[in-house]
Amino acid sequence: MFLTRVGPILFFLLVPVHQKSIGCPQNLPKSCVCYSKLDESRKESSSVESSENFRIECLSSNLENFPNFIPPTIEEVDLSRNNLKKLSPIENLESLKNLSLSRNHIYSIEPRSFDNVISLAILDLSHNSFRILPSTIFAPLKDLKKLDLSYNQLDYLLSDFFKTQTQLISLNLEGNKLHNLPVDIFDNLERLEILDLARNQLNSLPNSILIENLALHYLDLSWNQFTQIPTSIIQDARNLRSLVFDGNPIRKLDRTSFSKMANLTGLSVSESSRMVSIGNNTFSNLCSLQVLRIIGNIRLTTIHPEAFSGLHRSPHCSNLKKIFLTDNSLRTLKEGILPRAKYDEIDLALNPWNCDCDLAWIRDFPAIMHDDLICNEPKNIAGHNIFDISAEKFVCNEEDGNENMGKVAILGISVTFLFISGLLIGAFLQRSEILDWFLGRRKCKGSIYYVKAPGSINEDRGGIINDV
Repeated sequence: MFLTRVGPILFFLLVPVHQKSIGCPQNLPKSCVCYSKLDESRKESSSVESSENFRIECLSSNLENFPNFIPPTIEEVDLSRNNLKKLSPIENLESLKNLSLSRNHIYSIEPRSFDNVISLAILDLSHNSFRILPSTIFAPLKDLKKLDLSYNQLDYLLSDFFKTQTQLISLNLEGNKLHNLPVDIFDNLERLEILDLARNQLNSLPNSILIENLALHYLDLSWNQFTQIPTSIIQDARNLRSLVFDGNPIRKLDRTSFSKMANLTGLSVSESSRMVSIGNNTFSNLCSLQVLRIIGNIRLTTIHPEAFSGLHRSPHCSNLKKIFLTDNSLRTLKEGILPRAKYDEIDLALNPWNCDCDLAWIRDFPAIMHDDLICNEPKNIAGHNIFDISAEKFVCNEEDGNENMGKVAILGISVTFLFISGLLIGAFLQRSEILDWFLGRRKCKGSIYYVKAPGSINEDRGGIINDV
């Protein structure tokens, strides 16, 4: 009797309840999906129990308002690619940790929109249309670790925007219209590791703007209006590992460009339409550098033979693994320019190489990629891959040199001849004046003269004839 009564209860206790019925709503629209995500750390552990959270995705569902069918236990919501235009306070989602509202049409966000989602760790508002944000919009989000505001219309930021985001690790502001930044805007972001300021309209950074960001290891300043590397500001981020500076209108790199950035492991300065040269000792201080990208600088014709010189001197400065010098306007590289290291890859493709004796060393240098390494000159091997040309064809044409020297000599002789001729003509003219004086000729200003002919009937009238 006891077992009969207890049996259904035991059965109920022994049979697990399907978690989907607890986590996912029953009234979910057909355009949305809901699924569970096992916590990977527990799944891989020896623990019998495993935590589980649920994610709702309503992608391209033509939603115009924040949906009210999301249960309070949901931890992740993705509402990307909908038609949301205004964002009002989000209610009853205290467990929400990851929210994506990217690629909507949001142009207005109410000040208290995130007051009730204080557990948020990831917030994606990228690819919307808002130009301004309320000053305290992110104040309740003290556990926020990743914030994406990229590709909006922001043209200024208030200094206290990120005042409470002391846990923030990644901040993306790419693709806005920022002209300047408040000097203290990042002061409270002591844990910030990734900062993306690309594709704005910045031409300078305030002094000491990064001085509190000692954890920063990735900085992207590409496609702004910088005319030189803001070295003194960047070096405040003493643990910076990667710097991206593509697409800025800089004209040259030199020994001051990366001074005191000895911890850099990755550097990219590419697609600058104005950069023409890389000077002496430009990379000499970058002992930790592993990857260098100098790509697509269409006016870059010169890399100084001593650009890497400091990396040659110390055995501890041989960490380069990959060098990309592709699609520039380089014609030659002097032998010995690249430090000897255990390279994984060196790509020199798509440059107009002059394949003479000065470039022959490339064929024997380790790790250089063979693809698209084409000679542009001399004419007899133009269009051929450097590695398909026999060594004896990499010559410096002495005849051309002698011909040029001959032209210079001929020009010098010509100039000398003209100079001497001028002296002789001048001397002749001066001598003519002396001869005139000796023969009794006279010359007066405003008059012409004649010489008396002997035996003339007008001897007594000889002399000056006034010029009429």
